Amino acid sequence: MEKDLVYMAILDDLQELYDNGWDASFDYNGQVCGIFPNSVHDIVVVIGDKEYQVSSFNDLISLKIGDNTLINIMDGIEVQYY
Repeated sequence: MEKDLVYMAILDDLQELYDNGWDASFDYNGQVCGIFPNSVHDIVVVIGDKEYQVSSFNDLISLKIGDNTLINIMDGIEVQYY
């Protein structure tokens, strides 16, 4: 149940980011990471030196990075939205 609430909070934050064109930054496994929506159809996700491009909110929340999804990566880390 608590895990579901965490995922819902992350989804809400990502929806706000998507709707408002906010950027996000966070550290993951010692790498600087970010999410940069250029438009609702052009969102760049940077994980260390790898760059991923998605074209919708559904693509963003289901983005696979290695064996994880973006939401799993964001679980339990501090994300700055601006």
